[in-house]
Amino acid sequence: MKTKVLSGIFALVILLLVVVMVAPSFVDWSKYKETITSEIQAKSGYTVKIDGDLSLAVLPFPHLSAEKVTVLNDQIQLVSVDEAEVSVDLLPLLSKNVSIKSVNLVKPVITLATDSNGKGSWVIQRDEKQEGAVKKEITEDKQEAIGEEPKESNFKISSLEVTDGRLVYKDGVKGTTTTLEKVNMTGEMDSLQGPFEVEGSAVYNGRPVTIDLETERAENGNTPVEMAFSADDKAVEGEFDGSINQQTKAIKGKFSVKGDDLSKYAGNIAPGSFDASGEMAFGGDTIVLNDLEVALAGLKFVGDVKALNGNKQFQFNLKETTGQKGKGTLGQALAGANVKADLTLQENAVDISSYTAKLNGSSLSGQGKYSFADEGTPASLTLAMNADSLNVDQWMGLSNSIQKSESQSGDKKAEKKTASKSAPKGFSIPMNLDLDAAVGSLLYQGKTYKNVKADLTTKSNALRIAGASLQTAFDTTASATGTIGNTQNLSGLDLNLQMKTANVEKLAQSYGVKVPESKVTVGPLDADATLKGSLDALQFSAKGKGKGLVVTASGTAQTPMSNLKIDNLALRVQHPNMVQAIQIANPAFSMGRYWQKPLDIKTSLSMAEKVISLASLEGKAGPVDINSANLTINTGGSIPSVKGNLVLGSLVLPGTSTETANQPSAKSSGSSNRSSSNNGRWSPQPIDSKWMKSVKLDLDLKAQSIAQNRWVLSSPSLDFSLSDGVMNVSSLKAGMFGGSVNMDGQIKGADNGQGFSSISWNSQAGSIDANQLYGAIVNKSTDLIAGRITSASEQLTTGGASMNAIIQNLNGNAKVNGENIVIKGIDIAGLAGALSEDIKPGDTVKGLLTSSIYKGGTSFDTLNGNFDIAKGIVNLNPLYLDGGRARFDMTGRVNLPDWTLNVVNKVTVKNSDVPPFEMSFSGSLSNPKRLGGDILEDYLERKIERKLGKLLQDNGIVDKINDKLGIPLLGGAKQQTTPTETTTEPASGDTEAPAPVEKKQATPEDLLRDAVGEFLR
Repeated sequence: MKTKVLSGIFALVILLLVVVMVAPSFVDWSKYKETITSEIQAKSGYTVKIDGDLSLAVLPFPHLSAEKVTVLNDQIQLVSVDEAEVSVDLLPLLSKNVSIKSVNLVKPVITLATDSNGKGSWVIQRDEKQEGAVKKEITEDKQEAIGEEPKESNFKISSLEVTDGRLVYKDGVKGTTTTLEKVNMTGEMDSLQGPFEVEGSAVYNGRPVTIDLETERAENGNTPVEMAFSADDKAVEGEFDGSINQQTKAIKGKFSVKGDDLSKYAGNIAPGSFDASGEMAFGGDTIVLNDLEVALAGLKFVGDVKALNGNKQFQFNLKETTGQKGKGTLGQALAGANVKADLTLQENAVDISSYTAKLNGSSLSGQGKYSFADEGTPASLTLAMNADSLNVDQWMGLSNSIQKSESQSGDKKAEKKTASKSAPKGFSIPMNLDLDAAVGSLLYQGKTYKNVKADLTTKSNALRIAGASLQTAFDTTASATGTIGNTQNLSGLDLNLQMKTANVEKLAQSYGVKVPESKVTVGPLDADATLKGSLDALQFSAKGKGKGLVVTASGTAQTPMSNLKIDNLALRVQHPNMVQAIQIANPAFSMGRYWQKPLDIKTSLSMAEKVISLASLEGKAGPVDINSANLTINTGGSIPSVKGNLVLGSLVLPGTSTETANQPSAKSSGSSNRSSSNNGRWSPQPIDSKWMKSVKLDLDLKAQSIAQNRWVLSSPSLDFSLSDGVMNVSSLKAGMFGGSVNMDGQIKGADNGQGFSSISWNSQAGSIDANQLYGAIVNKSTDLIAGRITSASEQLTTGGASMNAIIQNLNGNAKVNGENIVIKGIDIAGLAGALSEDIKPGDTVKGLLTSSIYKGGTSFDTLNGNFDIAKGIVNLNPLYLDGGRARFDMTGRVNLPDWTLNVVNKVTVKNSDVPPFEMSFSGSLSNPKRLGGDILEDYLERKIERKLGKLLQDNGIVDKINDKLGIPLLGGAKQQTTPTETTTEPASGDTEAPAPVEKKQATPEDLLRDAVGEFLR
């Protein structure tokens, strides 16, 4: 009986156990999902949703299975799992130990995020009542634990498996998102103190990553850790061997990372293999990398890096040791680098308390602060920089390399589209900047600049330059102050610029500007300018000084960077020497000393494209008064062209006085090269005519008057053009000596630029006052002639390299006609009367000639002349004056190359028995001499002897008359003295020495000859 009872009890127990272990399999646990999830939410604060099946079983071992599980914090989804299954070992549970046999998660998705303040999405939001209940429960739990000895928790996971998981982390502070996809991993944990093993793989940024982590059992709070990882099929591999302190959360150990080609991750900026190793210490708020050795881009670096105060303060000390060029852009940038910096990360800024760097040819030091962008506020940088040297060329080269690398790796279509866009007018400033920089030596585009200083600030693309200055070659200094309202479109400009250099030509040449070779140079230049407005409409005023030239300008320039256009520019040009001023722009220009007078002109200038228009031009150009001008200058061709009109004042050209006309210049004095045939009058030096091909001209020139010596053109009007070395004078009209003159011609410059290949000239004149014309010819005041030249014309051709050659090659012809011509001082009628039968006994020959000839004049009804000119020799064919009482016939020639004449004047006295007589003149044109011409003298002797001789001889007064005349007109026995002798010895029979004989006076024939000769000259 007892045995039966025991057997029944045992059977009942077995039945109960079977029911307990099997019954859960037959329970529909889905009915209890709401109860379960409510309890979880009450305990944890998280909302759990189970949208799929839920099952619990004990056999063959306890396990829980759930499908479509979601965990939320309020409305934020944290975790979602397609399927979760947990299996637990039964026997350890009987001893209050948890031994999880396996945990399998299928397609888990974990999404974590922080907001802009760094608050995590997993943080539970509780009200004060809920917070108080949680704190009370925690306090009660702690009280229950008082007095109990701590026990080691036996918690074990034999197998953890995650299949096709996904982890997403969004950093709201940095604005970044990190995603791990295709997470597949297995692991195990012997206890909460370790050891642990985790092995698995994932995809990060499209790259496969593997990890193998093992830890030993924690001792004294330290857990030894060994970890290996790889990426891109072991293209990158790394290891860590150290420990983690569970209490302090400190990590310490050695690490190494290496890869076969960094260009897979950094592009062409850093190609080649890389590796890094050192000791890492992380604890609390400090990270230290000691004994750091890094090899990348063909370079090697040593040093250390510290992150302090919770990764808020960083200290760098890195040095590149190879000194080689390195590979890629990064290798070039970091070759030979030595960087030290101390910076602190603030809530929204980086404070750089100090930095020193020798980097890429530059040596820098200073301090600064970088503030991150905030809502509506761009980033800002305050930087103080001192640099012994700064190599901008190397940095620009790196920038170009980066751009090239980016274009090569980018979309070609996008690149083409970008290239087709026009370059921006200005520049964008991505941050607010406050820069105070001082650079001892700055290298930019191969040029070295010294003592570069910049004090500037930028805000919202507005730039203020408190001061900027530099020094460069040839004692050049430049500085700038002012503001730019908007740097993107270069508007709101208000700038002051200054520059000073010792040699502007050499400075320009150093920047690739082609400067014509010339002995004339600007040399020192001092310039300043003010710019206001925008780049589309730039108001400016500028002043430049150099080589005596002062140029001031003010106006508005439109679109100066693309298609420059200037309207109503006020321009003034000043120089103490006009010729030297022109030679600055055109070194080939040359004019005589007369033109080397001050230049001071003002104008209103407009320019569109390459066309310059000058209006309201006035001032003084050397000796020339400019009353007004309107000129158009086109610089678009191979040489500039000038077209328009010019009105001058009274222009006085340099002349040659009669006293100096025959004197050699200082340059030619004593020179063996001086031509003896022309007495040095015509220079053999080549005439520079290259300037005739350096410009095109089409001008209408007018003036109040143009004068040279006594030649005066009143209200001249000149219309001429110059093109390809050929000057065409279509018309030159002017008033002259009461009449008018009209000229035209052509001048062709020689191909070699020396002299003229041909000159052709035509002129016509009429109604010319003969006395004014004669005064201009002899270049002195005179009343020798009166009357009018009714017409005169000439046609001339010549050419040659020098003035001497031009005169020798002179050919052509000329004609002259006149009327009512009066030759004063030659009274032919008086001469006839003096020689008539009405001579009174008391008259003297000298008295008769003086009263009848030299106080009167001879009238001629007509003047006619024809001249042939060949090789510089003028032939008179003939020139005659014809009147009622007399006629002059002049024949002969004038040799201009030799500056000589040989002329015979045949004088015919009408209605008189005076026979025709000739006067010959030859020698220098400046001082001709009379030759022969004794017919009149012989006639006078015979006439007076016949009428008065006998009477005078009979009265014994012949010798006295001859003494008075100075010539033996009437014969006689007394010896005559020479004109310059003084008789000091007494005559035979005299007891006293006679008084000295006076110097011989001019005879009537001499006076007549001089009068006619003066007219001929």
